Amino acid sequence: MAFSDRGYFMEFPEPGAVSGAPRFGSTQPDSSALKTNRDIEAATWDPATGQLWLAQEGQNAAAR
Repeated sequence: MAFSDRGYFMEFPEPGAVSGAPRFGSTQPDSSALKTNRDIEAATWDPATGQLWLAQEGQNAAAR
């Protein structure tokens, strides 16, 4: 998975899976949100819960 400074993601097929096209989308439900509310600086996956955590620029917080 890859993230952009504009709050979009690109999800690739899992390694070893049948190849396919990547999936694109927004990390925020409101695609008109300001860049400062969407700028993804870091991401991590929690294998224990299956949740993806995203860190946003200037927020000093992470969201799941």
